[in-house]
Amino acid sequence: MENLDLIALFNSHVLPHIVNIAIAIAIFVIGRWVVKIIKNVLSKALEKAKTDPILSDFIQSITTTLMMFIVIIAALSQLGIDTSSFICINCCRWFSNELLSNLVYTPKKLSRIL
Repeated sequence: MENLDLIALFNSHVLPHIVNIAIAIAIFVIGRWVVKIIKNVLSKALEKAKTDPILSDFIQSITTTLMMFIVIIAALSQLGIDTSSFICINCCRWFSNELLSNLVYTPKKLSRIL
């Protein structure tokens, strides 16, 4: 009798979570693979267009980060995690970090420009 209760408990409580975790992992792995492909295509397109290396790095950084952010949010949503406040906080943090890291000119970047 206990054996049936454990099987019923497993089927009702554990199995749905395992399926959601597996789907979330699949979303993350496939999403990361797609982001990598898009980044390579974008890199080749920007190289072919002969864009400035600083601008090319900036565009690749922004697009890769945004796409990975979307993939992570999709995976977390599949797990049932409320992501609305997470999106707001991290968008603001990411935006300020990207602007500061890519718009501050170091001597090395200035020498490439000049």
